[in-house]
Amino acid sequence: MPDNEPLLTYAQVGEIIGFSAGVVAGMMRRGELARVVLSPRKHRIIPADLRAFIAARRQNSNLAWAAVVSR
Repeated sequence: MPDNEPLLTYAQVGEIIGFSAGVVAGMMRRGELARVVLSPRKHRIIPADLRAFIAARRQNSNLAWAAVVSR
């Protein structure tokens, strides 16, 4: 992790991906997104982990359409 990249709060992650902080917290509890536990009530997300989460869920609509057409 680059030194100039601060850890993100649930609210910041929610703003980036368009969810509430509560939804982000639920994603953390379910293990869908990694978190850094600084204390029992202070959790943060590493920006690189958020990027990996987004990349893993990215879908290319052209590829999906090609799969349907090739059937």
